[in-house]
Amino acid sequence: MIKLDTDIFAVVLGNLIDNSINAVLRLSNSKEKEISLLIKQLDNNLLIEISNVFDTAELQTRKNRQFEGIGIKNVKRIVEEYGGIYNQWIQDNQYIVSILLLNVNEKEDE
Repeated sequence: MIKLDTDIFAVVLGNLIDNSINAVLRLSNSKEKEISLLIKQLDNNLLIEISNVFDTAELQTRKNRQFEGIGIKNVKRIVEEYGGIYNQWIQDNQYIVSILLLNVNEKEDE
């Protein structure tokens, strides 16, 4: 059983998905509109990785929102509170966020 509060999990996942959806909706070419989401439990850890195609011109026009958006601040704060690892990067025209939450399993009573 995962000890991560479902409300907290929903905030993290909701913000990540919302950011990705908004980024692909701004794309003019509908064939490029793609989001990939991976949620995987690895032993006692939870990996969440989301990526989306984005308009690279936004690197200059949306710098403040990219790094200072309320949603991302909340996600980073939650990951930090749970002792996790938050990483974001750009690869070609893909914006990628990877979160690793450590020790998410509750110990079962023996």
